[in-house]
Amino acid sequence: MYSAIRATKALVGARCIAPTPNPLQIPRARYIVPDKIGYQYTVEHSVYVAADQRRQGIGRLLMQALIESARVLGKHTIIGGVDASNEASFQMHIALGFEQVAHFKQVGYKFDRWLDIVFMQMMLMNESE
Repeated sequence: MYSAIRATKALVGARCIAPTPNPLQIPRARYIVPDKIGYQYTVEHSVYVAADQRRQGIGRLLMQALIESARVLGKHTIIGGVDASNEASFQMHIALGFEQVAHFKQVGYKFDRWLDIVFMQMMLMNESE
């Protein structure tokens, strides 16, 4: 099914693709790699799954591939912003080992409303590594 996820392990722009019957709604995931040398061991992730494809484990598989890719690349931490009202995404991040490190009020605007964003973080290495 979705076990055929490929994770490209390029230093910039690692991407994961899961197969889908509709090519216009391909679940996608990516890293945002800061361009400042001081942040070279940090990546920010984004995962998007079409509404009609949610609750099938696709997001979790994409996240697992991104986490593994970040480890292979020698990254120290992964961060990501989650809509504070998206309980499913929040709980998935917790289950994968992320923790909430910040809550920003009304920093996003879509669907004709202001959105709070919760920042989640996973440490991949301990401080001595």
